[in-house]
Amino acid sequence: MSIEGDPAAVPEFRNRLSLLIGEEDPFGWAKRVGIPSSTFDRIWNAGTTPKAPHLVRISEAAGVSIDWLLTGRPAAAHWGMPEGSPHDFVPIPWLQVPGSDTIARGLAVGRLALDRNWLRRAGCPHAETVAMATAVGDSMEPTIRDGDLLLVDTGVTDFRDDAIYLLALGATFRIKRVQRLLNGSVVVKSDNPAYATETLSPEDAAATRCLGRVRWMGRVC
Repeated sequence: MSIEGDPAAVPEFRNRLSLLIGEEDPFGWAKRVGIPSSTFDRIWNAGTTPKAPHLVRISEAAGVSIDWLLTGRPAAAHWGMPEGSPHDFVPIPWLQVPGSDTIARGLAVGRLALDRNWLRRAGCPHAETVAMATAVGDSMEPTIRDGDLLLVDTGVTDFRDDAIYLLALGATFRIKRVQRLLNGSVVVKSDNPAYATETLSPEDAAATRCLGRVRWMGRVC
């Protein structure tokens, strides 16, 4: 069954693909993975969902399941989770955050099993849209410190509240506090006062992608 061009799948697929590519040039990443530039142009710029051979290439290169690429749902068998777990644990992809509170390359470096009921209490009713990350950098201190665990709800794709989000500013993914103003501008703030606040014009704000909202932070002592 072909799903190329499925309009319902495109925005979410593009967001997940963006997480995998990170700061790398998208077309350079595609070349490295083995996807022809003409094909990737249709995927990246025209909004088509890749067919099976290219989904396999992306899956193998990034270490994620095809099911996750298409739907955001982790496959229990793929991640080795036991079916019918008594506490309803679900496997959550763990993304790499290399520095400056950013996600570069965004590859899933591991999996973490979390209780579905706990995820609901943390504000994530849909486990299939959840990812974990480890923060690196001090720009969000004291709220988020270097090494903190972050629970990100990638199902949130709009800046709805004055909250902390995973966002794409150009080719860089960052974890920042974001506030949307009435005139359409967006204020991007670091909780650490040593870092300057950025105010994006309505035009720049429209080009800034929301890739998820940070729902929970955990600190390892």
